[in-house]
Amino acid sequence: MYDRPERAEKFDELDTIDPTEELVLAELDDLQTVEDVPVERHRSALRARAAPPPARDLASAEVLSTSLPIPASRAYEAFCDADAIPRWLAVVQSVRVLARTDAGRARRAAFVGRLQHGTIGYTLFYRYSEQDRAVSWGTDPGSQTLIAGRAQFVPLGERATLMQYQLALDLSGDALRPWADPFFGGHATSVVMNDFREYVLRVHRHLT
Repeated sequence: MYDRPERAEKFDELDTIDPTEELVLAELDDLQTVEDVPVERHRSALRARAAPPPARDLASAEVLSTSLPIPASRAYEAFCDADAIPRWLAVVQSVRVLARTDAGRARRAAFVGRLQHGTIGYTLFYRYSEQDRAVSWGTDPGSQTLIAGRAQFVPLGERATLMQYQLALDLSGDALRPWADPFFGGHATSVVMNDFREYVLRVHRHLT
């Protein structure tokens, strides 16, 4: 079911952790923002907006940002908890961590994604920068399902965080059914950020 790479080190080509890269140095005012609105209102806005063409790699993927009302360290930990992803991302049915770093974070994980009347399996490889509170991930470049992403959590004082997020999807090699979340196909980056923010508000905010 899962795409298994011949060489894990191929994921080095997708690594965008270097803090000197352009996306990290981008002016924060230039980043698009997911507004602090309820889920249904946010997704109504997505419905009205034409879906952009899917990005094939991170270099061409848009960078979105949103503020989170918890410390950056806590937001980073919550996002890096691969086992918890099905709790907040509706299109992910299950995650099985196949390998972990010495710190216990997922290094390689098998995902089952929800489609309408079906599922899709894929494997992601993760890289972390603890100093920058940044994580990048991607499928093997030889996989038919190509996914790459990056998230960074920048402190905004002691109790708030700016989350910067990129996601690139290239599923053109597969004749897939639509995703279980009808908005995900055209607005995946916005949907993931909104779902994670709702999760933070629901579960983690009271811990601050």
